Amino acid sequence: MEKDSYQDHQTRGLQEKIPQLEYPTGQLRTRASLVPRYSTNIPTREQMSGREKVKPKPQQPDSIHCFTDGSETSEGCGTGYLIMGENVKVYGTISLGSSATVFQAEVFAISEAYKAIDRMQLESKNIEFLLLYYK
Repeated sequence: MEKDSYQDHQTRGLQEKIPQLEYPTGQLRTRASLVPRYSTNIPTREQMSGREKVKPKPQQPDSIHCFTDGSETSEGCGTGYLIMGENVKVYGTISLGSSATVFQAEVFAISEAYKAIDRMQLESKNIEFLLLYYK
């Protein structure tokens, strides 16, 4: 017995509307080789609470500290990040308006910081994301 699902009906409907979907595709397959250029770590709230105060610039030359924060004011939510290391200092702030939530701002901060780190094309670095946790 052949599996019949909603998705199968959708696919058949699309193929009727767009006949080119049935054209042969050959053996082309997308392949990606993802070789990590650096390592990342995001400590938990418990791991952060037991630590001494963390300085923005790490002591080890092969380390990068990345601080992120998302917050809300009466004017709306915003996000920011600070990336520091040996010969590295990058920061950014972005206003997200009044429709965003604090959680969305936090996630957006991490995402934007990662994009900034990726643009730097760092090699062999240990990157530690230090999120600002509130109780």
